[in-house]
Amino acid sequence: MRIRYGSFAVATMLTMSATAALPTVSNIALSQNDDTRLVTITYTLTGDTPTIVTADILTNGVPVGAVSALSGDINKLIVPTGGVCTAYWQPRIDLPGVVLDPNAVTAKLAVWDRACPPDYMAVDLTVSNSLSFYPNAEAVPGGVTNRRYKTDVLLMRKIPAAGAEFIMGTPVNKNGAGRTELGRFDNELTPHAVTMTNDYYMGIFELTYRQFRRVMSGNPPWWGYTNGAVVASVDVDVLPVTGSRHYQWRVRSGTSTSELANYDICWPRSGHQIVETDGAYFVKFRAFTGLELDFPTEAQWEFACRAGCPTALYNGKEITNTTASATLDDIAWYAGNWDKDPNACVLLDGKKGPHEVGLLKPNAFGLYDMLGNVFEFCLEPSATTENGFGGNESKGADEVEPVGYCVPTSCNTRHFMRSSAFSSSARGVRAGRRLSINNTSTGASTNLDESASPDFNGAGGNTGVRFVCPASIPVPANAVEGE
Repeated sequence: MRIRYGSFAVATMLTMSATAALPTVSNIALSQNDDTRLVTITYTLTGDTPTIVTADILTNGVPVGAVSALSGDINKLIVPTGGVCTAYWQPRIDLPGVVLDPNAVTAKLAVWDRACPPDYMAVDLTVSNSLSFYPNAEAVPGGVTNRRYKTDVLLMRKIPAAGAEFIMGTPVNKNGAGRTELGRFDNELTPHAVTMTNDYYMGIFELTYRQFRRVMSGNPPWWGYTNGAVVASVDVDVLPVTGSRHYQWRVRSGTSTSELANYDICWPRSGHQIVETDGAYFVKFRAFTGLELDFPTEAQWEFACRAGCPTALYNGKEITNTTASATLDDIAWYAGNWDKDPNACVLLDGKKGPHEVGLLKPNAFGLYDMLGNVFEFCLEPSATTENGFGGNESKGADEVEPVGYCVPTSCNTRHFMRSSAFSSSARGVRAGRRLSINNTSTGASTNLDESASPDFNGAGGNTGVRFVCPASIPVPANAVEGE
């Protein structure tokens, strides 16, 4: 059987630079095997620039939607050679029980500059340097909350930040003018305009235990759930990785801190540099994925968290009480709603832990748990000159994508964290909330300005990780080539 391929719409995305020419797609053809029902899509990609090609499959002009059974030279970065590229689609998987009209099936291809890639990037953690791209959430196979994106694949969302301006910080009444945000701490930033300069990808979810094990080939050596410390009903794989130290990601994996003074790895002075020789976790994550994965800056984190909302919460609301607030219940796990999750983590000693990632409502960028569940590392080191752990380094001056408010003599003492935790009161669960943690420890009661509670596990059980990386896709050695 031959599927007709008469009217194809080939969409070309504009490049970031007007001088860069994208490759062109031509000679698109579809055919179907009578026995296996496998659909083969062929096309010619002509040009000199590595590019991303994505596809929509349509029946009677209506998109099939998320096509999980699409493989080959599609939804990937491709190096054009002028030859024929081939992709495959198995409709039996995506449309079970449906008999296709061969005259009604078409394909729509889109060509993307790798400096302006699609909105969603799926990083396969079972195969090195394997990236797939999708133009929107609806095109992500299985949907963005599918378990595979919490276990074997790192799903990232492009944050449209280039040229965007937002107000960073929390309202504070000065000399009787304006208001002070309910729950505000003194160390939070004075509101000021920040202009962002570049788009970036950010993880849809906080990094999970299964994702860590996929790359590191072993359980993380921190406080955790993988050593029999939790009740049997807890699904450890989809819980956020907790208890790591900032320096273990960027400097060395060992727990000894006696030699940290010998390392001069400091944001922004050292940029995204990491120590390559002593087992820092980012070394393996970067090598495995081919991406410059890192922690976000505070500006990147807050811009992504707010997603256009100037209020304390990214759902456009404020907290109504500093202890518990119903406005938080459907977007953030915190002390006030912990018991509403019947599958939440409980340790054998009865203390409470975090929740599976991605269960509550996301923000407008489609990011989950940007408030609540676990704290998240940021790049910035913290000075120790105000409030004992940093303080309000910005006094309200407008900035262009700040790359750190201070450069202390040592970067191995304290670093900022954002978000909040399953153990936080409502006061701590706000977009402008910032904390400082001792780089060589994880004890919540002494390092995170959080009141200790006998009901919740501290000892690093509420500190997590969320990745960012540049929204400019490098060309790996194994990039797909048209044959």
